[in-house]
Amino acid sequence: MTKKELEQVVHTARCATGDALQILYDALNAGQRKKLLKDDVVYALLQQYEVIL
Repeated sequence: MTKKELEQVVHTARCATGDALQILYDALNAGQRKKLLKDDVVYALLQQYEVIL
């Protein structure tokens, strides 16, 4: 696997993960979102994958 192919695979996987997290976040109600965002690890993960909060 070339470097360019690897970069493409990683980018695709990262986008898929970010999209999945966004869908899960959007499915939560306001109280669940608020509780979830209080956890620093979860908040950092959502920031890392650029989930719109």
